[in-house]
Amino acid sequence: MRVICRIAHERDVEDALSLLDRVGQMREGAMAELRYWRVLEANGSLIAMGGIEYCGADAALLRSLAVPASLRGKGYGQLLVKELVGVARDLGAARVYAFSTGAMPFFTKLGWKRVQVDELVSALPDAPQVESFRKRGWLPTEVAWRAP
Repeated sequence: MRVICRIAHERDVEDALSLLDRVGQMREGAMAELRYWRVLEANGSLIAMGGIEYCGADAALLRSLAVPASLRGKGYGQLLVKELVGVARDLGAARVYAFSTGAMPFFTKLGWKRVQVDELVSALPDAPQVESFRKRGWLPTEVAWRAP
């Protein structure tokens, strides 16, 4: 199977949101700025996705990394993370963060470090996902990660 990584397009939104539903991730704010989202495509179908939230500071937030369970362990998540961290760095983000309560082995394998949620929130106080988690009262139970 030949897989390509590309910038998300408007035609990807419906499939991308459906993928988020299938993997149990929130839709809110997903695909808001398509230029910051990447999709993996195989045989004309969207198979994985992820994006960043960038608010013009020196930090960015990786979000909505979604790979179906049937395709995990094949390097697709790693490919997306590498691509998205590159996008963030190209925009000027010296620090790239992520929230994840269930992907400790994945982020650890990639060399990401677990950090205090307060560090992420201080770096990205106006990021849409931070604001959403704050409104829902989820920040105290979240786990934050920083890219190497």
